[in-house]
Amino acid sequence: MKLVIYISIESVLYNYYMKKCNRCGDSKPLNKFNKSRKHYRGYCKSCENLKRKNNLYKVNTEMYHTDKCMICGTEDPGRNCESFCIDHCHDTGQIRGLLCHSCNIGLGNFKDSIETLEKAIKYLNVDSFSDI
Repeated sequence: MKLVIYISIESVLYNYYMKKCNRCGDSKPLNKFNKSRKHYRGYCKSCENLKRKNNLYKVNTEMYHTDKCMICGTEDPGRNCESFCIDHCHDTGQIRGLLCHSCNIGLGNFKDSIETLEKAIKYLNVDSFSDI
């Protein structure tokens, strides 16, 4: 009597190329984990980033689990980001909120200048070049 065991190659590859994060508990592809010299780390990249940002800005984790950008309201962090950007005042270091990548870059390009942003709003409300 022969015992034949069928193992799907997909399940082998899934288990071989996937890892469970020790923090969030999600199974993710290995490329979502940072690698030390010999092995992959226990936390996925997004959990490591969250931990680093929490330590850097002393942010409580509850605030960081928002699902929307505080400017445009999108639920997508954007540009292949795992999480939203922590926006802070560069003068005081005070955290203002969480932003998607696009809004964070937009504020950065305007150098957080309210005056310049107001000029940009005025410009966007103009119908034609001759109205300026």
